[in-house]
Amino acid sequence: MDYGFVVPGNPFDRVRLSFNLELLEAAKEVAHLHTLHPWSIKGRGTSGASTALPIWQEQALTHLNLSGPNPDLQIMIGGDPPIDARLLAALRILYCRDPTEMGGRPLVQLGAWGAFLTPANEVRALRTAAALCTMLLSQWSSLPQEDQQTLSLGLDPAGQPLSSDMMLAIQFRLQKKRLLLQAVNAISKQIQVNGCMSRVR
Repeated sequence: MDYGFVVPGNPFDRVRLSFNLELLEAAKEVAHLHTLHPWSIKGRGTSGASTALPIWQEQALTHLNLSGPNPDLQIMIGGDPPIDARLLAALRILYCRDPTEMGGRPLVQLGAWGAFLTPANEVRALRTAAALCTMLLSQWSSLPQEDQQTLSLGLDPAGQPLSSDMMLAIQFRLQKKRLLLQAVNAISKQIQVNGCMSRVR
């Protein structure tokens, strides 16, 4: 969604963000999971060595190219599946207590949508991903329906006509909000399909 115009309903639209372990730590707290699992990355930057993560987790993130000397930190949210495979793999890895919980699967398979390790691990990973989407939505003060109404009226809050640039900006943020809401809905459905929600309390 960075090409300067908006195509409503474009199936290839995605919300881009930078992989950041501090952000995931915050999402874990929003999901009320910070007391259920000991992993913590406090004091760790977005790149470079970590003293908080076990070596095997750090190595796994490096193999996903989400850590190490020259990482590719750009990840996507939205579409089908709703979560970037590397983000989902990272969350599943972070919620493993030791390497054996990864089941010996190749890292490329750890990000497959619907191919979870254990129900408990999956619900934690998915709830954290949903919380991340919710946090991203919270950066805007307006609701999607309010943006849609503003576009329909063609007027700003002061009653002045919207400029073409402002119309585009509102369309752009509205599409991002829709993608994030769709991702949250898809994640919630996946949790229900897996029957995980009742297993982690």
